[in-house]
Amino acid sequence: MIRLHGQKFWLYGAVDPYTNEILHVSLYPTANKQTTRWFLAERHRRYQLTDVEFLVDDADYLGSVLAEGGYRFQSFDMEIGMPSNVSFEK
Repeated sequence: MIRLHGQKFWLYGAVDPYTNEILHVSLYPTANKQTTRWFLAERHRRYQLTDVEFLVDDADYLGSVLAEGGYRFQSFDMEIGMPSNVSFEK
């Protein structure tokens, strides 16, 4: 969660894990299944997300949305730092 001008936003990001290049960042006023679907739709239009594996944090809704969409994913726990909610591997 990020505060900007007194408002809360959730950061969704796509990162290439091999180069650490930030591919896309979006801020949403809430973090839930629908915002995750919007983020994935944006990414799919740009990158054609076939043969990718998503790395997701422990937010309950992420795995279920990815599974509904037929995407491969791995969950992880982040003890230190703030991971992006969604990243993908080529």
